[in-house]
Amino acid sequence: MMSTNIRKTALKNLDSAGLTIALQEDIRAYSEFFDFEKVYQAIVASTYLHAKQTRANRGNLPRTPYIEHPLRNTLRLVRWDCRSQDIIIATLLHDTVEDCADRICRYEYGMNIREMTKEEMRAKAYEYIEAEFGSEVRRLVAGVTNGFFVGHETKDEKRAIYAAHVRESITDPDIFLVKIADFVDNASGLYHNDIKENAEKVIHLAIKYLPVVDIFEEQFNKFSDELKVSEAAKADIRKHLRDTRRRLIAITEKA
Repeated sequence: MMSTNIRKTALKNLDSAGLTIALQEDIRAYSEFFDFEKVYQAIVASTYLHAKQTRANRGNLPRTPYIEHPLRNTLRLVRWDCRSQDIIIATLLHDTVEDCADRICRYEYGMNIREMTKEEMRAKAYEYIEAEFGSEVRRLVAGVTNGFFVGHETKDEKRAIYAAHVRESITDPDIFLVKIADFVDNASGLYHNDIKENAEKVIHLAIKYLPVVDIFEEQFNKFSDELKVSEAAKADIRKHLRDTRRRLIAITEKA
């Protein structure tokens, strides 16, 4: 059957529609672990909140819908045999507070965001996530959400703040899984964009991500026995980190 084939299709070969279908097929297949309606609600919420947001594609190909990122992260975790519904839903929603707090306030609560601070909008976004998906999903999303920049930080300062956030935010194995799925999608494929037109941005990101590989390896060693994934998945995480380090070093050496 076609649905069986799509469940085996490589993540890089699935667009937003394919990712959505494949994820739903897997959630149905593991119905003893997941409440399909609740996960589907999270898919809908993430898709709605990230609507019209885009993300850089490989090389100089056109930009793609942003929703592909959380969908791909989530499907990767399911394929890593993660059977925690809270982790799966938090991964679907992991960027909504950081990137969509204004939309949550406006669309879900009908609030006038012009009269709200960024902190107030984020607080309301967390309130929404807890009301709809529970306190544990809220905790996991909060654990992977970046803080605010003051606005005058240098690139070096921003990189240091990011590394500190990663180190300080991974307080348990569940947050680690949400965060590593995000990092793999952001950093492991960065070399695909290593073309002349993107050189400055790619080098900046490579310098940003490279020291974080060490942090992920440290945290992986710390939490490995507690991670809610298979042993094969743990081996895959190790490989991703090794490959990412090698590829990022190759990019930074061009700086």
